[in-house]
Amino acid sequence: MRILQQKLFLFACLLMGFGLSAQQLEHPMLVEVNSPSNLAGSYIYGFQSDWGPTSLAASVTGEAVWARTAVGDSISCDSVVNDLTGKIALVRRGACNFSLKALNAQTQGAIGCVICNSQPGGGVINMAGGTSGASVTIPTVMLSYEDCELLANAITAGDSVSMTFRKPAIANAVGTFAYGTPEDHIQTLDGINVDVINASASSASATVTAIVTDPAGATQTLTETLTIDADTTVNVTFTQTYTPVDTGMYQMAFFSSLANDTVFENFRITEHSFTLDEGDEDEFTWIGVTDQGFADAGYRFDMGNAYIAGPNGGSAAWASFALDNGSEFIGRFFDIILYDITGATGQDADYSTYRPVGAARHFITAADTLPNTIITDRLYDVYDGADTVVLTANTQYLLVVKYQGDSTIPTSPRFTYGGTGDFISLGSTVYTDRLYPGGFTGGYRPVIRLHQAAFMAGTAVTPVAQLDQNSLAVFPNPAKDYLNIQLSLEEQMDAQISLIDIRGQRLQEISLNGAQNQTEQININDLPAGVYFIRLATSEGIAVKEFIKQ
Repeated sequence: MRILQQKLFLFACLLMGFGLSAQQLEHPMLVEVNSPSNLAGSYIYGFQSDWGPTSLAASVTGEAVWARTAVGDSISCDSVVNDLTGKIALVRRGACNFSLKALNAQTQGAIGCVICNSQPGGGVINMAGGTSGASVTIPTVMLSYEDCELLANAITAGDSVSMTFRKPAIANAVGTFAYGTPEDHIQTLDGINVDVINASASSASATVTAIVTDPAGATQTLTETLTIDADTTVNVTFTQTYTPVDTGMYQMAFFSSLANDTVFENFRITEHSFTLDEGDEDEFTWIGVTDQGFADAGYRFDMGNAYIAGPNGGSAAWASFALDNGSEFIGRFFDIILYDITGATGQDADYSTYRPVGAARHFITAADTLPNTIITDRLYDVYDGADTVVLTANTQYLLVVKYQGDSTIPTSPRFTYGGTGDFISLGSTVYTDRLYPGGFTGGYRPVIRLHQAAFMAGTAVTPVAQLDQNSLAVFPNPAKDYLNIQLSLEEQMDAQISLIDIRGQRLQEISLNGAQNQTEQININDLPAGVYFIRLATSEGIAVKEFIKQ
């Protein structure tokens, strides 16, 4: 996807929900189309992982042309026969490892290589090298199927496509906790940061500037001055902070005295909605995993967005998400769970250390089948059953939309997203074979939104007292026939254990007198498969654990 609003790409953490690998380049790199003018701009790409060059000595600019083998294909698993001297080679994904494709292009004189994803809607992935990785010296990137089609169509039309790989002077700006934040949850932005690159052969003094423009046109300037060693990238965090005031659109412009590059980041203060997506339905598209990857993960695919409650706390009442292919899932359900993720490390492999606080379940109907339809459901509080969920002040939450399918529908859900970029907060998450904090490569922003009830905006809410999360454990998890519930209380007290479904219905209850350290067992054999909660309530507070019934 070409980056809109003059945004430079931002590196996200992970690739397509499967595996984590290191960026080979030791500095940010831009992949730009220079011409034709209607395609000009910076593009999101997947990078070389532990193979290829570690640094660009200089910008690489050349005409983008297809690499061809003797049989005329552009897969490039066999020797390339056309002269690519001074060119940037375009090759198709598939049939062999990435490094072999790049090496075959390099052998014919290519100065750079673009590998085109063969999966429509598959975005980009970071590329493992394979057997030829040690021999590749040219920068190699992956572009999405859709972006490559733009280039291919221009070439077919007779246009010369010029591309550049280069070090920017500034990149990877991170300015806000979310794209949209309710005015009741405004936070002071105290972690605004950006990468600054000195691409020269000598150290240089740099002034780094961020100018924030509010909805009324007033500006505030943040600056940092530092010396950067030759051929070095430094992450600069501004010591000055910025606090939004009014609802509306804000723009951050980041630039460095070392060059003319500028990064723009927008954000919005809303009336009552948290969003990561940029809200422009004309720009909505989708992100997903391949059907094979979906099957390999046991037909599991979740996406989530992280949001931070404001200094006064508050409540949330509604959750929204959108699918591109809702018509594939009529009659199936998606579970929506809001977690308190206090203590999240960014390396968590599952949700087990997160505390569920709100939930809903949505069955897909005919009304949800148009691509990118916004689906909205009321959340309930898993602690007290209320139809609003308490948000604790200055606490980070993760709103997750979960889907557990089976082989009868082998197609992965395609979650709608709008815009790209990273945040000071966790941002987005993906769950396939495990949890991947940070989400997909490219910083895709899913349409997964959290809303206040409009009539409750600004109303104080008293949180329910909480027990230590170690006071309650459930096992095995997932469970099939029986579930063990282990209590670890500091002293004897009366307690009530409740089994609650995703819609907030209490299915079983156990009352205990003088409970302390003990294990109870319940029969769950007759429960339908899905997500459930065990709720422990005492005079000292409440604890909740989530489990999956197989």
